[in-house]
Amino acid sequence: MRVGGKAAARAWVGGGGLLALFVLAATLARGDGGAVVVQERRGDLVVSVFAAPVPLRAGPADVSVLLQRADDDSAVLEAEVAVRLVREAGRARAGGDWVRADHAQATNRILYAARLETSGPGRWILQARIGLPPIRVEVEAPVEVQPPLPPAARFWVWIVLAPLVVVLFLLHQWLRDR
Repeated sequence: MRVGGKAAARAWVGGGGLLALFVLAATLARGDGGAVVVQERRGDLVVSVFAAPVPLRAGPADVSVLLQRADDDSAVLEAEVAVRLVREAGRARAGGDWVRADHAQATNRILYAARLETSGPGRWILQARIGLPPIRVEVEAPVEVQPPLPPAARFWVWIVLAPLVVVLFLLHQWLRDR
């Protein structure tokens, strides 16, 4: 049995709109974390450092730190955490300022989060300093920072979304009046 033209078109429009909504939601979904840059066990602590965006690009970067007790994997919530990005130039390093990471900047409250800035692409060292008296721990890992995306690539979702909504509306109006 063949479904009529109007009903079939409505099904296609509804399915296309739903598909566009899922693609948009998946693209815009963000969360704390990013990619794991380094995970190390230091004494009684397991330190995991995450960075976003993936890959890291010149400009703002979100850095999150997860601290866990090594014996039971429970989260450590009372530590003092600071992070920084240091530019690596051959064997020399150009120091950046330490930025305090805390729970207030993280969506997931078991993470310590901070926002850092990279001035340009190249090889950088991501460092985290943890203070949990009497323990003091530092971890670091090399990261490769890519050039920033051009504006069209950063905002492609918004550029595509407006015309898509207009087309779906016009298609809806056309089907309704048929």
